[in-house]
Amino acid sequence: MSSACPGFKIERFLQSCLPLLLARGSSRGYELLEEIRKTWLQNETPDVGLVYRSLRRMEEEGLVRSGLIIGNSGPAKRVYCVTEKGHSALQS
Repeated sequence: MSSACPGFKIERFLQSCLPLLLARGSSRGYELLEEIRKTWLQNETPDVGLVYRSLRRMEEEGLVRSGLIIGNSGPAKRVYCVTEKGHSALQS
């Protein structure tokens, strides 16, 4: 899949693939970005800001939720997971 495909819109693509990836298990935004790049967009890297804006919008819509994980070192990390509403949206 690539932006060279006619009609390809990365925003629409992210709306589908982010909840799909999160259905496998919770993840940080950067990990999601890397998985998208490796799995579907081998020659491209989506804009980091676009991925986080998509996650934030999906959180506002109730499709995903996030929480902070505080480790022993470094800053807290935001982790995302899909909600029941997100699972239902994936089914339809």
